[in-house]
Amino acid sequence: MLTIANLQLSSRLIINCSCFDNLNLVAKTVLNSHCELVCLPAKKIDTEQLQQPAFAQLLAHNINFLPSTIATQQAQEVVQIAKHNKEVLGTHLIRLNLCSAIDDPLIAIAALIKSCETLSRMGFAVIPCIPLALYNDFQTADAPDNHGAAAIILQSNEPISAQTETLEPLLAKSKLPIIVDANATTANDAALAAQLGATAVLVSSAVDSITMMHQLIDENATLNQQAC
Repeated sequence: MLTIANLQLSSRLIINCSCFDNLNLVAKTVLNSHCELVCLPAKKIDTEQLQQPAFAQLLAHNINFLPSTIATQQAQEVVQIAKHNKEVLGTHLIRLNLCSAIDDPLIAIAALIKSCETLSRMGFAVIPCIPLALYNDFQTADAPDNHGAAAIILQSNEPISAQTETLEPLLAKSKLPIIVDANATTANDAALAAQLGATAVLVSSAVDSITMMHQLIDENATLNQQAC
């Protein structure tokens, strides 16, 4: 069981649809993998999108959505997008991404922390996306409440198998659910992430074959077996 704020999910597999070419592929992948939470791109959700057959299919199967926004230095803009997506989708969940336009990573993480604290005070369940290299900068000693975050997406471009010595102690110490986003593409990747202590795994690769869909089902089953 995966619990984020007051949302309970039986699946610990999360699919990021940003890399998919179209919503039809997203719907097929999500429904075939038994995933229950889908991460949406970092933009305002158009109400017309919800009327598309693929979106309607996901809503009919009670799929939960995790909308995203970018933590720019304009906090009010971040809040407006979060409020819009909450109104359209009916969810208090929000994924908060670093702003790639900010060159200094410490300034970027400071902007993310400010947005995280602001949104959490407004009742949002904020899930900041933190690069592994900046995790310690987010987890400062003077922030025992983790800046109001409900969970953390830990992001890395390196495969999980190459980072076991770094990930395991970090995951063991965390008081928050940690969702690992580190190029997981197989059931073995998911199993390893769970063994290291990940609460869930985010899959960001586009899936365009039945074989890979079944692989995602196996990945999901592996995660839930590790949780037992």
